[in-house]
Amino acid sequence: MLATAVVAVPRRHRTITLTDRTATIRFLRRDTPERLTTLAAEQGLTAALARAETWVQAAS
Repeated sequence: MLATAVVAVPRRHRTITLTDRTATIRFLRRDTPERLTTLAAEQGLTAALARAETWVQAAS
């Protein structure tokens, strides 16, 4: 395994294995939506999180 990313999320999500490289993304369930929103805003990631939420809903 070349790389593993760990992401804190409010709901369970399956592990994603990338197809173009040896890497996986693992999701760690945490009940901290307010904290995640605050961090996203501080880092300018609010738009990216909104897009990711749309993708997750579409995949469900």
